[in-house]
Amino acid sequence: MLEKLRQTVNAASDALKEQATQLTDAVKEQATNLSDSVKEKAYALIEDWLKIFPSLENYGLFVTSFGINMSISPTLEVELRGEAEDFTVARLDQILEEVKDNTPMRTLFRTVRLTYDWHSRTSSEQHFDKIYLKVVVGISPQVMVYLGEPILM
Repeated sequence: MLEKLRQTVNAASDALKEQATQLTDAVKEQATNLSDSVKEKAYALIEDWLKIFPSLENYGLFVTSFGINMSISPTLEVELRGEAEDFTVARLDQILEEVKDNTPMRTLFRTVRLTYDWHSRTSSEQHFDKIYLKVVVGISPQVMVYLGEPILM
């Protein structure tokens, strides 16, 4: 009787191990599929943004740094610089009208416009010669704008 109980326990244990192995394999496969999906979406976003960087020179923004970060979710990191005097509020409004159908360009210039708006609310009379942008393109693109040279970027 004890031997039969041992055999039953061993059979149940083997069945549990097999189910755990199948579950682990299924989770690994789902994680791989999810990772591939995330990479595909990130690559598609990066491709969209890559198209705009040559056009930004026409607006006075020049690439000063270009890099990629390869991980589960790849990112593109680009830093740009321009003359602050080229980006008056009126000029930014004109640019935003020109790029209204281009999501990456619109996102970038709306962030520049917002930076100018918020800076003006500080009551600061400080004017800057340069404007710096850092663009990080991945699943959730980021655009950072700095009036004046940032010390830590």
